[in-house]
Amino acid sequence: MSGDTEKFEKFATADKPALGIAEKKRRALEMGENTDCAFLVGPDDEMAEVIHASKFDLVSSSEFFKAMMRSPLTQPGPIRIRQLEPRIFKMVLEYVHLHHLSTKPIDLEDAIQLARAADEYLIDDLATLCSKIIEGILTVDKVWKVANENYTVKCVANGCIKILAEETPSCLDHESFLEIREDTMIWFLTLPEMNIETETTLINACLKYCRSRIDMNLMRTFIPHLRLLTLSCPDDLMLISEYLSSREAKYISYKMLLANDKKKMKLMLPQSLCPTIEERCNKKAKYETLVLIPDTQLIGSQELIEQKLYEKITKNVDSSFFPTCYLIFQAKKYLVLKQVEVLCKVQIEPMFINNKWGRVVFDTNEEYNSNIMMDASVMYNATCKNYKPVLKGVFRTSSSVRFDFVEPFFVPKGAVVKLRTFLKEDCYYRRILIKTVQEGLAKWDDQSPKDVFDNFRIFYSDDGKTNQNGVCFFKNLVYTLIEV
Repeated sequence: MSGDTEKFEKFATADKPALGIAEKKRRALEMGENTDCAFLVGPDDEMAEVIHASKFDLVSSSEFFKAMMRSPLTQPGPIRIRQLEPRIFKMVLEYVHLHHLSTKPIDLEDAIQLARAADEYLIDDLATLCSKIIEGILTVDKVWKVANENYTVKCVANGCIKILAEETPSCLDHESFLEIREDTMIWFLTLPEMNIETETTLINACLKYCRSRIDMNLMRTFIPHLRLLTLSCPDDLMLISEYLSSREAKYISYKMLLANDKKKMKLMLPQSLCPTIEERCNKKAKYETLVLIPDTQLIGSQELIEQKLYEKITKNVDSSFFPTCYLIFQAKKYLVLKQVEVLCKVQIEPMFINNKWGRVVFDTNEEYNSNIMMDASVMYNATCKNYKPVLKGVFRTSSSVRFDFVEPFFVPKGAVVKLRTFLKEDCYYRRILIKTVQEGLAKWDDQSPKDVFDNFRIFYSDDGKTNQNGVCFFKNLVYTLIEV
């Protein structure tokens, strides 16, 4: 079973009612009992399947089916449906008759086909559910292809918008971005919220797209959709100035100088410019941070040495286990884990200073070796799914490193998450004990973490045995709550 299918099932069956009347009705529907209409479904006439339904449920749930059943053009006998596979149409009818989904989809493509059917048949509740399903299983690797083919279908587009708005930099860096059509690019530029610092991110993305097409004239197509009036620096304007008319460049320059003072602004806004002055970055994704080790505990290099708040961590030569720190919790709400920040090794080296040996924090100019690795998994309904963390950046001043995830780390309510970090070689490490971190967590003043995380535990192992007297590797968790 694929990861897409597992996620789809969890979304689709989250609010599934108890069996009984609904199950009896479903079985009767499959057998064609007490039904008064039928459909012949499938693109191939020879392989098409007869599927039975109840007119009452159809017309009650969909204006499309109501019009179909009342149309004088509808011929007697099974109604021909060519554009859908039988398994997709069965999902549509199951939702229409029973108001939930139990049928297992095959992959993301099935979810998209179901969404398109819900949109065509005007079944709003099913369309909303499909948007949430697509949000839960769509990844950066697939979002541009899905948007390119389906952005005109509202419920599919909504599923794409969430990841495009929250993972904007990763989406723009992905190679499939350069393969989208021009109309898809224009649709993307109309999104009101993105995870970008300034509009220059989108300007550079448009320039990159035009260069890949070897057609810089395309910039004139994109300019009306770029929020150029949000630019505040002349250097930013220089990025795009050669593609602007003299009147457009003059208006943007005057606006920068007058800082939005409308009384002094005598020029008329050119119709070719986007009039929006609100920055898209004003409404970033609402991520929350669970702080395990505050920055105040990460003292500077000199204090670290003087107070000897570090220790050397070595691998036991008689053991196959690397020094490892575990973090485990159970989710009390549906969430997506965005990022994990962990402490990494401290570059402390012996040096001969002032006629005696001492130790200093050594900051190399070469690429920083964080010396730490991580893996992650989530257990839900006796099913375990592994997620691949990716090293994203190092902060040398605080000796910490960030791990993001290749795909959205979706955590259902009630699921158990296990994060494991381990060192790759002997090194010096800050002496911040798990016991101290756990004591701090027990004093949470904010109620919100208690509403999200349950059975929160951290423990250390260097020989295969766990204990809470070792050092803590974890610093922060970044997450966002989602509605299901």
